[in-house]
Amino acid sequence: MSAADGAFRRASLWLAALLAGFLASCGASPTPAGATPTAAIPQATPTQSTPTPTATSPSPTATPTPAPTPTATPVGQLTISSVGINVPLDGACGDQLTYVPVGSQVCYWDLTAGGGGFYSFAGTTTGPLSALSRTAAGAIVTWSVAGKSYTRKVSGKSQTFPLDTGHGVPPGQPAYLQMRTATTVVEYDAET
Repeated sequence: MSAADGAFRRASLWLAALLAGFLASCGASPTPAGATPTAAIPQATPTQSTPTPTATSPSPTATPTPAPTPTATPVGQLTISSVGINVPLDGACGDQLTYVPVGSQVCYWDLTAGGGGFYSFAGTTTGPLSALSRTAAGAIVTWSVAGKSYTRKVSGKSQTFPLDTGHGVPPGQPAYLQMRTATTVVEYDAET
């Protein structure tokens, strides 16, 4: 054996003894010469477990929330036969100057308290009142509310103005038929 081999052997033995001492201090024992080595089970600190999800049947697809619709019981009916308008009136809409109806909703406000004032109807630009753009002067507008019927004639006048604004009202309790967007009102007048 050469001097290099002897030094290597001493270093190897020293390393083996160091490793055996280390293993003994950790609770492991060296494998006997004739035994088959087995994998050591490491002792690790426990970690928080995450539950495994269980298979479930797919939940049903959520139904989109429908847009607000007219009240369950309409307060009346609006008819302009010459352009095919015949719709129920919703009397539970919000503020007359700012409310924007949805879908086929047609809102009604009676603002005639005290003998003056006016009647107001509002729908969307794509709903039933969109037919107003084809209405000719003299077309008959009728509506009934609470057992009482009303009649006016389309004047042929229309105006466009920003939502949330108003205008003067002539005598005679006119009816204003409006198509609304979030920013604009197109209004057709109907007078006695």
